[in-house]
Amino acid sequence: MMKKKLAMVLSAAMLVGALAGCGGTDSSSSSTGAKDTAKKGDFPTKTITLICNYGAGGGTDLASRALASAMEKTLGVPVSVVNKPGGSATIGVTEVLNAKADGYTFGVCSYSPMVIAPHQMQVAYTPDSFDYLGTLSQYDYGVLVKGDSPYQDIDDLVEGAKANGGLNMMGSGYPHPLVIEGLAELTGTDIQFVNMNSSSEVVTGLLGGHCDAISLVMSDATSYIESGELRLIASSNTERLEDYPDVPTLQEQGYDLSVQSYMGLGLPKGVDPERIAVLQDAFDKAFDDPDFQKTMENLSIHVKHISGEEFYELLKTDYDFYADYFAEKGE
Repeated sequence: MMKKKLAMVLSAAMLVGALAGCGGTDSSSSSTGAKDTAKKGDFPTKTITLICNYGAGGGTDLASRALASAMEKTLGVPVSVVNKPGGSATIGVTEVLNAKADGYTFGVCSYSPMVIAPHQMQVAYTPDSFDYLGTLSQYDYGVLVKGDSPYQDIDDLVEGAKANGGLNMMGSGYPHPLVIEGLAELTGTDIQFVNMNSSSEVVTGLLGGHCDAISLVMSDATSYIESGELRLIASSNTERLEDYPDVPTLQEQGYDLSVQSYMGLGLPKGVDPERIAVLQDAFDKAFDDPDFQKTMENLSIHVKHISGEEFYELLKTDYDFYADYFAEKGE
């Protein structure tokens, strides 16, 4: 059958970092007054807080805790993870933004609240509000069906939509609509995106027969695939997934769609450079820590490093892309 192509590459990033915030949206306030001038040798001397903008028990939370544990080995003080979910993950980011600029507050600033949410709601930050230490890993995404589904690949899914007058696919927030709505646009079929509040609700919906397929982060799918309850029919990344080398990508199946999701470390402007250097050193060592590497492997999140400068450019590019994307959609 004829297949159109649409390039929609999403680089979703979760930024986890030692963050010091400003008092509001004025960037100048983050670099004055609260800025700490203590030297490298004076820091740290007390517990550091890592704010996670998602709830306890999910992949973001578990990765944050693994990182905190590994960084403690270098910093010599406890790193305490505090969950601040809500507001499409913008509450935690804002909490970090407004923290005292002394280097004692880390925070998770994931991709959607950093580059998508600012075009859908009013927030007090942009990618320019932060400096970045680099990425530590990459999330993988895929299209999945029930283990006993008749759909063996994306062609089957599209043909099913045509034969049945459409079908429903579930996902939880961005980047999933880019895959699902992009697939509908490419094929001219009535494939509807059904947004759920969490990955667990997405899986429950599919297993309960409330949709035909789902778009999911693979770290939340592993156990269901191993049990045979779910089956992967496409990698949504630009490459085949390391754990599922026999499953082709969307692009290999003729549908020019892809999503990539990076996790990185960042901090807002205004933290003293000496303290940033301490945090950079702790991050670099944590990245190579065997316990951290093993935990990330168990979470099905493969580690990947991109420099802080490159990571910022990636975020800025995607931020600008979504400004145009939502303008064209009239949102």
